[in-house]
Amino acid sequence: MKKVILSALFLLAIQVANAFTLHALRVEYEENPIGIDATSPRFSWQMRDTKRGARQTAYQLWVTNPAGKQVWNSGKVMSNTSLNIRYAGEKLHPTTRYQWTIAVWNEANEVQKASAYFETGLMTTSDSDAKWGGAQWIGASTADAYTFFSQYLPVFSMDVSLMLDQETHTQEAGFFYGANDIRLLNANKNILGVANKPNESYIKVVLNTRPLDQHDSARIEIYRVGYTRNDRASVPFATAKVPTSVINQANRYAPHSIQLLSMHGTTQIYVDDAAEKVIADLNLNPMGKGGDYISFPCVGDVGLYVEKGKRAHFGVANIRNYRSPNNVIATFANDTTIVASTPFTTPCEHGAPLLRTCFALNDKPIAHARLYISARGIYDCYVNGTLLSRDYFNPGCTQYNKTLFYQTYDITPLLTKGQNALGIMLNEGWWSGASTFAGENWNFYGDRQSVLAQAIITYADGTTTRVVSSPDTWRYTTDGPVRLGSFFQGEVYNALQEAAVQGWSTAAFDDRTWENAVQIPLEGTISHAQPSGFFAWPTPDNYADFKLMAQVGKPVRHFTTLQSQRVDQPRPGVFVYDMGQNMAGVPRITFQGLAPGTKVYMRYAEVTYPNLPEYQANVGMVMMENQRGAMEQDIYIAKGGTETFSPRATYHGYRYVEITGIPAPLPTHQVEGWVLSTVDSIASGYKTNHEQLNRFFKNVTWSTLANVLSIPTDCPQRNERMGWSGDLSVFSPAMSYLFNGANFFKRHLIALRDTQLDNGNFAAIAPVGGGFGGPLWASVGIIMPWQTYLQYADKEALAAHYPAMQRFIHLQTTKYIDAKQGFYNFTDGIGLGDWLGFEVNKNDNSLLFDCYLVHELDIMAQAAKALGHANDAQRYAQMRDKRIQFINHHYINRATGRTEGSGLGEEKPNPFGGMDGPKRKGVAIDAQTSYALPLVFHIVSPDVRHRFVDAFLQTVRRESTGDDGKTYPRHALMTGFIGTAWLNQALSECGHSEEAYKMLLNTRFPSWLYPVTQGATTIWERLNSYTKENGFGGNNSMNSFNHYAFGSVTNWLMQYSLGIARDETTPGFQHFILQPTPDPTGTLTHAEGFYDSMYGRIESQWEQTTHETHYHFVVPANTSATLWLSTAGGKAIYLDGKQVVQTTKGVVLGPAIRDKQSLNLPAGSYDFVVK
Repeated sequence: MKKVILSALFLLAIQVANAFTLHALRVEYEENPIGIDATSPRFSWQMRDTKRGARQTAYQLWVTNPAGKQVWNSGKVMSNTSLNIRYAGEKLHPTTRYQWTIAVWNEANEVQKASAYFETGLMTTSDSDAKWGGAQWIGASTADAYTFFSQYLPVFSMDVSLMLDQETHTQEAGFFYGANDIRLLNANKNILGVANKPNESYIKVVLNTRPLDQHDSARIEIYRVGYTRNDRASVPFATAKVPTSVINQANRYAPHSIQLLSMHGTTQIYVDDAAEKVIADLNLNPMGKGGDYISFPCVGDVGLYVEKGKRAHFGVANIRNYRSPNNVIATFANDTTIVASTPFTTPCEHGAPLLRTCFALNDKPIAHARLYISARGIYDCYVNGTLLSRDYFNPGCTQYNKTLFYQTYDITPLLTKGQNALGIMLNEGWWSGASTFAGENWNFYGDRQSVLAQAIITYADGTTTRVVSSPDTWRYTTDGPVRLGSFFQGEVYNALQEAAVQGWSTAAFDDRTWENAVQIPLEGTISHAQPSGFFAWPTPDNYADFKLMAQVGKPVRHFTTLQSQRVDQPRPGVFVYDMGQNMAGVPRITFQGLAPGTKVYMRYAEVTYPNLPEYQANVGMVMMENQRGAMEQDIYIAKGGTETFSPRATYHGYRYVEITGIPAPLPTHQVEGWVLSTVDSIASGYKTNHEQLNRFFKNVTWSTLANVLSIPTDCPQRNERMGWSGDLSVFSPAMSYLFNGANFFKRHLIALRDTQLDNGNFAAIAPVGGGFGGPLWASVGIIMPWQTYLQYADKEALAAHYPAMQRFIHLQTTKYIDAKQGFYNFTDGIGLGDWLGFEVNKNDNSLLFDCYLVHELDIMAQAAKALGHANDAQRYAQMRDKRIQFINHHYINRATGRTEGSGLGEEKPNPFGGMDGPKRKGVAIDAQTSYALPLVFHIVSPDVRHRFVDAFLQTVRRESTGDDGKTYPRHALMTGFIGTAWLNQALSECGHSEEAYKMLLNTRFPSWLYPVTQGATTIWERLNSYTKENGFGGNNSMNSFNHYAFGSVTNWLMQYSLGIARDETTPGFQHFILQPTPDPTGTLTHAEGFYDSMYGRIESQWEQTTHETHYHFVVPANTSATLWLSTAGGKAIYLDGKQVVQTTKGVVLGPAIRDKQSLNLPAGSYDFVVK
């Protein structure tokens, strides 16, 4: 009897071990989300089972409310779909947690269940809705609302009213600014070779009326002192006449006003109310003009000037924001008479606003408590002294006048009986401060931060207590330790001021010295100015369609921690820590034993100056030039003892952190880097026997981590960090493999719609809008929604974006198709071509634009079909075919197969030194990109395809001559951002993967692996951003070492090298293609990798030996794959040691095409050998 029981238990254990399980239960692509606003949310799950053929045959889904009542029961549904099952039950209520249970039956009719939950948010898109409980946007009062640190503000205006004293016959007076810039007081902080003593560096603006005595005009004189070695205190840097209609003998002693505008050193001056500038576009920045250079001067210290022995009266001297509404941020004179120039002083500065409120809870059990919160700016929230979330930079970056997200937090465990407190710190984020490379966009959305918050505490008896943001119950101070938090400039943190606000977010704190918070209206905060010129980006002041929505996608969070690998001391007292990896994030630095008040300076850089002749003065120092107008410097003022600095209101793109101001180097373990990203996990892997290629793939993942930070940025370090559409257009297919980006993509599609122009064009930059790029950049508005659909089966996102796609295509096919000659004629601004390629000028942009239009029309036809718009699908297909005919007729030489100019339209010079527009008839294009695009977009007609492919192959096999006249080696990567994304795919699709691998594995410049040989740990903006021989090649400024665009070949690595490819007829990877492509050259002998799809992990591996190739695949449960294996040379396919034939169990032989055999694989693990 005992043996029988043991046998039964053994059999039961085997059955349990073999049972399938359910995982990754998600609602709207998130696990256990709280605060979603979807009225009919979608459910997904994954089935895990190692058995071959494991599949779901049916499911049943239950949803219950908090009372346990069932609000939806799907009934048993005979379906294998487990992705995006839409809720179809009773109406969901706001602020309610629902439990859901999924039951799944497998092919053996076994059933497994699993449960999870989701919680609805406020389910409103209006900030004035009653569901917000009367919460108001609140912040600091106008007296100190504007966070201001004078050493960090390079974009500002000043207005000074003055009156020369008639009694003392004063001839000149004025004012100082830009004094005592901390970068100019220390030779280690600039590359200008200056090290001034205090008060030796400044800008002085003087009104000089002395020339009036000579019947001449008064002057405005500007003195720049201490900014370079050549500056002279006695010699004006610039002088300009003031028209006598403005200042003359009759009014010389009357009050006059001087208005100065300074944007990264580009200076304009007005006198009195004259409409014309006295000084226009004078550059005071010794580094260069505009935001592309390290920015000088900042406001710095200020002062008033009068000539020696004289007197002058100053009515007012204000420092204002540059961008309208030009609010006053500091005043340094008010009805002041001086008899000598005043000492330099630091204008009154204001730190980050801290807001707090206290509230009492009833003495009864709490069922649950939620906080709903958003900000114009970014916020950190504390409950009873505890930081509420590990998120950074909420509510994230959106087009704030159209879309703003709020977050929902469970604060139940942080509350206590009796008195409780909420505390909120506000900082600039993307709302205020520096934004984009254009100084005009400083304070792009608004110049004051504010918060909207509501806490709902629900007791066990169903009653509630509400706490809302209101001026009546909240108080604030700007005297906290965070003096400034700026993404571009850095964070200034004064630990000495912690004591004054110790416990500020607890109920016990005494806030009697704080001020009452005020309501912050949009008017007076946002700008209505409509700038003109090249940087005339649309002002975001129209809030008519504003929506306050529940969070979409993940926030920015701590991804991993790096420890510094080494410390160098290139100069005495300068300690440079190497993190060993270029990254985006913040430092976490522990100091010990510093004297209170010690100022520690941290600068961040991607590279250091190499030991080359050009850089001898700065060898080993951090290279800040490519940060351009972003200062990238943190300041920490120590309080003494053991203390840790880790900013939360800024982030940096860096590998190296320079620390100065400390007496000795810190141990490397005390200098950490906290990597920040919206990516929560990497969803793919790729590894081979080629270490440089492995490093390249790692570089792609690191650039993805660094540039998926609330929005898809171009780079994480310089004064851009924007959602450039061109970068994303080419990289989004690769990006979709690298992490689960369904909601990240959905979020960006919202931004694209929010910034779509009235004519239907998609902005070159989103959010923000504006910028430049042209049709190839705008293509992201078509490519990305389709990518979202293919990768994640998000039909809802595609449908929401479809009307915007239609508007865009209408523009492309009407305005930009020349009515007479039929060619693509882009007429709206700059149309970038194959950006940063080596054959940009050889290419014909009209051909590239037209090829992309074919691709976009093809997507439109497929999207229309997927959405059930049959007539649209047919119409777009016909339009596509018409463009294909045009390209074949005008751009392809039928005899030679080479690409050539159409002779239509006329070439025009572009701002980058090249020519735009169609080339002359018969002039060869013959560039790699000009062949790759027609091939991958299936444009080339069959009768010329063979010759066309031969011509294409010549461009990769030959030595190439670039636009610069230099000769580049065979298999050189001559393509730019656009062509690089498609080059290898074109080679593989036309049967020449051996050439694709030669391109991939080439290490000579220019190539994908060349930066790896130069020590790259991320993808570079330029393939030669740095070389060991030539340093930065003169590109010190326009040079990012963390740009993902050239990593777009990762899409080919996944879909062709590993062969994990999308089946476009079955989005979401429930069925997919396995088409592994071992390296025909034999350089790669092994490759393995995976992709974590919506249905589970797909694995692919191959290994080549002398006479056979081994393959290993994992097809996740409840999916299937079509496998294509090469049988060239008459080889046979073996599975589990047996040759595959029609009767092989578990797989089905499909059709063979040329030397490739297809097999249909159900779920399971497979080991094949081809020999």
